[in-house]
Amino acid sequence: MYRKYLDDLLKWKKDSRRKPLMVWSARQVGKSYLIKELFAEAYYKNNYVFIDCRTDYNFVNYCLEHVNPEDILKYLSLDKGVIINEKSLLIFDEAKNVLSELSNNYLADMELYQASPKSIVRS
Repeated sequence: MYRKYLDDLLKWKKDSRRKPLMVWSARQVGKSYLIKELFAEAYYKNNYVFIDCRTDYNFVNYCLEHVNPEDILKYLSLDKGVIINEKSLLIFDEAKNVLSELSNNYLADMELYQASPKSIVRS
């Protein structure tokens, strides 16, 4: 099962015109494991940032107050102590709580990966 979804993620990674990617599925089926452990660790090594929106209240609050993508990327760089660039993978786990606020403002402008519960992989 993971192989099929991993192949989908690799197709997304190779697409030069890729858009933000959402992973929707039932709860507790291994979305975070697939994205972080199998995909990010293998294909992005030390060039990914994992944000758990359930527990990173500072990040969530910052996003709700700042709608500029560049400001959010700077915040993440400082908060996580990494340089974020166009080759970085951003993983927003349990993002459903923040997405409704963010999506209308700027989400489509950001090149990022998001993991969020529902039922299908789509970009």
